[in-house]
Amino acid sequence: MFLAPLYLLGLAAALIPLVLHLRRTRRANRIRFSTTRFFDERFMRAARRARLQDLLLMLLRMALFCLLALALAQPLLKLPWIGAAVGGARRVAIVLDDSASMSIDTSDGTLLELTRRAAVELVQSLNPSAGDRAALVLAGRREGGISTAFANPTADLSEVRRQIEAVQLTDLATDVHGAIAKAAQVLGVDQDGQLKSGGG
Repeated sequence: MFLAPLYLLGLAAALIPLVLHLRRTRRANRIRFSTTRFFDERFMRAARRARLQDLLLMLLRMALFCLLALALAQPLLKLPWIGAAVGGARRVAIVLDDSASMSIDTSDGTLLELTRRAAVELVQSLNPSAGDRAALVLAGRREGGISTAFANPTADLSEVRRQIEAVQLTDLATDVHGAIAKAAQVLGVDQDGQLKSGGG
């Protein structure tokens, strides 16, 4: 799922290095030699290595265009296998931006609607019977500080989902740094992601 899927059209730009490579190959001048005795094995290896380097450089440029387009499209990844691989209960703090910037329209709705849906999907992937807990942090810059729906992560995931679906657009600015710091505080971790002493 992508917040700005229109940027995926930029994947077509990955063809630019390929086109330039093919054009340069076709324009290469061919020179006829009366003898090839000067083309020893070392010269041939260098020529093959140069062709291979050109091919790898083209592929790297194509990959760079693809990564740039994907980054601009703002992918939202849900990787449930991570929790299974790590094992144990998961504590999740969902940072949801309710500032005015989230009113931007896309083909699938506003940015806020897209992030709300992604947040709900994340909550649905949690398992309260396994001890999973979640909290909600709003990234709008408020006079009283960052707003949280829960003082601590809760196992009542249905209530977390209800709170997410109830989030509405505001005319506030965004305080992502403050929201992330608040999420770390709610989870009881320090800036390096380590549990603080006494954290559950």
